[in-house]
Amino acid sequence: QLETHRALQNHDVVINTYPTGSGKTRALLNTIRKLEIKRALIIAPINQLIYQYRESVERFVRTYNLPHKVVTITSESLNATKKPHSKVLSDTLDEFTSTIAISNPDIVHYAIMQMYGQKPMAGNLLVKLLKFPQLVAFDEFHYYDLSRIFFMIVLLASSKHFGLNQKFVFMTATPNEEILKIFDNLGMSYHIVSLSQSGELQPVASPLKMELLFGKLDEHMDEIIQVLKENPESDILVISNSLKRIVRLASLAKQEGLNFGMVTGPMNADERKHALEKRIVLATPTVDIGYDFNRPLKDRQSIDIVIFEAWSYDQFAQRLGRVGRVSGKPKSD
Repeated sequence: QLETHRALQNHDVVINTYPTGSGKTRALLNTIRKLEIKRALIIAPINQLIYQYRESVERFVRTYNLPHKVVTITSESLNATKKPHSKVLSDTLDEFTSTIAISNPDIVHYAIMQMYGQKPMAGNLLVKLLKFPQLVAFDEFHYYDLSRIFFMIVLLASSKHFGLNQKFVFMTATPNEEILKIFDNLGMSYHIVSLSQSGELQPVASPLKMELLFGKLDEHMDEIIQVLKENPESDILVISNSLKRIVRLASLAKQEGLNFGMVTGPMNADERKHALEKRIVLATPTVDIGYDFNRPLKDRQSIDIVIFEAWSYDQFAQRLGRVGRVSGKPKSD
């Protein structure tokens, strides 16, 4: 966390590659505080992550008595105002008081492509967006597709070309070599904050026992139901790439009298909160980004057992990383 804000004093870009659950968000917020950033734009890939960010940022602002107003910019929040989206965005970016704005890549992309409002409003909105932030943070950057990488390059190139002196933070466990070349080509200095193996290390994950099976979830339904039944004291997460397969598992679990929650696609906040509090959670890939499985009363990991399908290395690492998280817990064994 110290290294992040210190590096930004001397560099245009910082890439924070620390693993999930090790405090990247805290590092970003402390950077805003330490460098006295008045206007920050945080870009998160999905709205669920935006809502979690809002809670964390508002709590941080209260804790340190910061003057910042915290605003979320999503289609939902724009629709709630009952005003034209372009007008709401323009008013938000006019706020040259201390503001931390949290949005998703699509909103930023549309503004850059001048798709909000009629000209010249759309052009004015683009100019305001480019000038607004003193710091831009891209969270979960490894999930960005080409259109999102395009607008990232626009933001960096505009900052460099117009001398806006902005700072950029990328939060990703796997920085792409091609992205580093872009920084070089733009003449932007960067620093990678990575996990050091020197000094005393703090465990972020407990030891685990792993069993590999081949095929899809529905080829192992009996075994999965058995695990759910034989571990009544454990918090268990099951993730399938298929809604159909997770619904079939839910039907079997219901027949066995098991109490569980389901997280599948868009849900309102109350439904999601209720489902995530269950001891057994059955989910689709919607939980891969931005879902926090908090069990504050437990002195060990929140999730004891994870059962999942994976079609790629990234999926495998992401889902395996859900189990045994012990960072900040009194017991790590």
